[in-house]
Amino acid sequence: MASVAQCRVDLAARADVISGLKCYDKIPETIDPPSFVVGPLDSMTYNLTAGPTGAIWVFLCRLYAARADSWEAQILLDSFVAPTGASSIKAALEVEATSNTSSSHWTNVREARGFAVYSFGGVDYLGCEFVVEMAAA
Repeated sequence: MASVAQCRVDLAARADVISGLKCYDKIPETIDPPSFVVGPLDSMTYNLTAGPTGAIWVFLCRLYAARADSWEAQILLDSFVAPTGASSIKAALEVEATSNTSSSHWTNVREARGFAVYSFGGVDYLGCEFVVEMAAA
């Protein structure tokens, strides 16, 4: 069974296919937007029929699009939250794994929420959170 850390690495690697997006598998000391940060495990549901382990892990991931005072912040955020397309976080995370090193049986981006200004390292960024479910392999 994959570990929580392996699932975080997997999520960051999947998002890393988006051109120009910097991806982190854990909360870094600094960021260089646009940045996708896989946060800590939010919850784990046991005794389900999904996946080989019967557990669903839920991660809260945060996207920092650009400085909140930037004219391009909203445009960037819009492209990352689109359900499809080359910049879609949802599409990148839900792509079927093509290698045996994937840590999940399946991945589902349940929602994008919390569209707001988030402070990181003393700088305000426009961003949002993604709620991502994984059935660990």
